[in-house]
Amino acid sequence: MYPQAVAKLTDLFGRIAANDVKLRQLHLERPSGVSLHLVGAELKARVLNAFTTASPSIANELKLPAWDNSAQSAWPPSQVPLSVTATALMPRPKAGPNWFENRQAQALTERAEADRVSRYYAQEQRKREERENPKPLR
Repeated sequence: MYPQAVAKLTDLFGRIAANDVKLRQLHLERPSGVSLHLVGAELKARVLNAFTTASPSIANELKLPAWDNSAQSAWPPSQVPLSVTATALMPRPKAGPNWFENRQAQALTERAEADRVSRYYAQEQRKREERENPKPLR
């Protein structure tokens, strides 16, 4: 049962992480002064306004060991791409009076990164499934 549960949870958390990247991009693209803010999937599902010390993100706090090698982590992924970490740490430019001039180019770059992150999590999921459900030899 454990491998199937881990596969479902890692798939879910991977999709949530990719969605959160896209939400951050949408929030960065909006013009200054727009106060509407989309809530992430986990906050919405848990009916929370924000994560707190008493109610932290389950997806960020949960640790699931791999079935076949419990020294390795099934979740969170053992290796986050450097570009994802670097992108998260980079200071974002504030919207100014000419925010619209480079908005399309920046949006394309950010969408490409979100797609890359989504592909990364999908690839990690496929690898896990292949490890947990090896094809029978003929």
